[in-house]
Amino acid sequence: MTIAALHRVLAEIDIQGGPAAARADRLRIPEPVSPAAEARAWAAATGIDCPAAGPVPHRVLEAWRTAHVPAPHPRRTR
Repeated sequence: MTIAALHRVLAEIDIQGGPAAARADRLRIPEPVSPAAEARAWAAATGIDCPAAGPVPHRVLEAWRTAHVPAPHPRRTR
């Protein structure tokens, strides 16, 4: 699960009432979406050619990661 997908799941939990909803057995956690499914959906939305089945091409995964994974924090120099 990507960080973006985790943020969506946590947002959905908050919308449903968070821990209180879980204690009352009212919480319905959405099924996580695989990175491949996210990459395919993103590719379709951005007009990048990607097959609907089978392995996601490396070029598509790299483009998706570049668009969605935040850059690492620069290291401090002393």
